[in-house]
Amino acid sequence: MRPLRCALFSVCILLCGHAPAAEPEAEKIKLPLPWKQGEVLHYAAERVKTETAPGKREKSVATSKGTVATLEVGKDGYLQQWSWSESKEEVLEGDKSRQAAFAQAAAELEKIALLVEMDAEGHYSRLRNVDGIGQQMLGALGPILLKQVDDELQKQSAAMDAAQRAKARQASMDMLDAFLKRFAEPRMLENLLTKDIQNVLAFSGAELENDQAYEIETQLENPTGGAAFPAKLSFGLYEDEEQPEDVWLEWTLEIDPVKGAAAVWDTVERMYGRKIGDAERKALPAQVSIVDKGFMLFERASGLPELYQNVRTSKLGEHANYERNRMRLLERGHGHEWLEQNPQETEPEMTAMERDAQLCADEQADDQAAIAACSRMLEDAGLAPQERARWHASRAAHRSRMRQHAEAVADFDKAIALQPQRHDYYIGRARAHGAGGDHQAALADAGKAAALAPESAQAQLLLGAAHEGLKDYPRAAEDFGRAIALAPQDARGHDVRCWVRAMAGDLAGAKADCDRALELDAGSSNSYNSRGYVNFRAGRFAESVHDYDAALAAQPAVASSWYVRGLAKRALGDAAGAEADIAKGLALDPKVAERYAGYGVK
Repeated sequence: MRPLRCALFSVCILLCGHAPAAEPEAEKIKLPLPWKQGEVLHYAAERVKTETAPGKREKSVATSKGTVATLEVGKDGYLQQWSWSESKEEVLEGDKSRQAAFAQAAAELEKIALLVEMDAEGHYSRLRNVDGIGQQMLGALGPILLKQVDDELQKQSAAMDAAQRAKARQASMDMLDAFLKRFAEPRMLENLLTKDIQNVLAFSGAELENDQAYEIETQLENPTGGAAFPAKLSFGLYEDEEQPEDVWLEWTLEIDPVKGAAAVWDTVERMYGRKIGDAERKALPAQVSIVDKGFMLFERASGLPELYQNVRTSKLGEHANYERNRMRLLERGHGHEWLEQNPQETEPEMTAMERDAQLCADEQADDQAAIAACSRMLEDAGLAPQERARWHASRAAHRSRMRQHAEAVADFDKAIALQPQRHDYYIGRARAHGAGGDHQAALADAGKAAALAPESAQAQLLLGAAHEGLKDYPRAAEDFGRAIALAPQDARGHDVRCWVRAMAGDLAGAKADCDRALELDAGSSNSYNSRGYVNFRAGRFAESVHDYDAALAAQPAVASSWYVRGLAKRALGDAAGAEADIAKGLALDPKVAERYAGYGVK
């Protein structure tokens, strides 16, 4: 903000200096410096955050009481102490456990007071005690960040073995350590802690023309030491017509969307201590949007800031975040109140196209609505080839979930024509072909995906599914074996190999796979269903009934579970139970008896 402030006032001087001599001088507003030694001011502070992304929404509101004490006033400048108390956070949407973590950290953070030095004009100069704050911040926030890393890793590591999980955790810890070290550096920490303070102090003692709009191009300092952020600042100061004792300052600060993107990714590299590879960088948004809109209300006679608000909307691809920080003077001034704004209703400003992009990319969205959104995105003739491919692939995925298999294949055809090296597009098309019954085409696509990404367990699973569809059960078992080798902790590989081994007559191998699948995922109704079949074929009828009981408890509408359990009950002499189960199975699927007769079960 310091370079911004210098540029701002330099431009103001230039504008005034070039005014035509014949024009009458415009009315100026001069705000006096409000800070008095020993004065203590209290502000109600609030931060509202809303984060949206495909399949994710988080919203929170945090409140506190801010205290601004002017400790020293001299000819060379001022010293203030800024501190906070009574901090609370409420998670409105998202992970509620974060609320308890914040409460724990807030008590530690409230012990931190910022000693802010200002120059003789009342403008922000530096944070005097920044060197002593870093360890306090890390002590308060470190455990929360560590828990977030572990929670995220837990979600992603289901398909990893112990060694892979340990390696992934170490990589995450290394990245977190690099982030925390950068976070605690004085330059970075000062910028993060004093952003709003700098905004409040930037216009102390300002002298600007009333109701005059100013606009400047500037470079915002990058606290990581990386490339500066090119930006445009628009601002103006005006007197309130109805309440002339009030003076309003309004501003809009917008980062250049293209040049700013390069600075953003440079900053990410510096923050996390790693380079972003060329392939990864190509997948990142070529443009970003970071826009601040804010205002302050001053008491004209004293220059005292009575209201402050800054709203930042950030957009990176389909991620859009809203953050509103505001302060309201308590006990003094004119008793201004905020306009009623419900935190639950705060959302980032997004265009219709941006909302369509978010909806199209959301795998959890209503598929019909998402297909319409994808279609609107594809109407844009100016889309880059990789973006057009992406929206075709997204629409294809939604169409697959709607069982529109032919349409899904057509969309994947277009995506692959535009980006033939994307293995995930071949995986998507293989699924669509398989669901539509074209197992030969599914086999070809799964083979292409496996060639492009030999480490992909999903490609091997799809090869196995295609061979299973073609009734080549030994080949399917081999494919599933390769998937298991690539992801040994993923229950799916053992689950599907259990079934194809049973189809091939390897009942012992099939049971071993179903047992392992249930060790990895005790709630898998499909694995219970498959093991029930294996036990029935092996003559273990009581065990078969037990497995089907578990399968039906989780999935009561599966016809085969009812039907084969009925056959097992018949073999055990429970005629009434057998007839009831068989009738239920046939009611759910009249062809279930015919299908299982083909498997050798009658």
